[in-house]
Amino acid sequence: KLSITPTKTTSKVHVNLNVLAYFTINNSSSNGVRMQVWRKIGTTYTRVYGRGGSTHDLHWYKGGITGNPHVFLNISFVDSPNTVLACEYELRAMLYATPPVGASLYMGNGGNQPATITLMEIGGE
Repeated sequence: KLSITPTKTTSKVHVNLNVLAYFTINNSSSNGVRMQVWRKIGTTYTRVYGRGGSTHDLHWYKGGITGNPHVFLNISFVDSPNTVLACEYELRAMLYATPPVGASLYMGNGGNQPATITLMEIGGE
């Protein structure tokens, strides 16, 4: 998680995330991963990137996966929080595994492939 406090309500926030994600699977049924980016202002969370349901766009899925599939993601977008309150951004991930026995999801890889979030205000003073 990382936060930024915009200086004007008209400011936008450029969000950039880099992460190595991989999952281990010890079964051969239906498996996949879904990711979303959420913004928190006060106590309110809003999904700002990545849809849900059957149309989610940060998703990889395949029946019959075995082994340790890896993916390096760069997620970059501009958000309009319309506030001068602190905005906290986080990447959320969910592993799909059927059955879930013996499956794990890993984000980042220690010191050589850390997960990073960079925030930059656009239009502030």
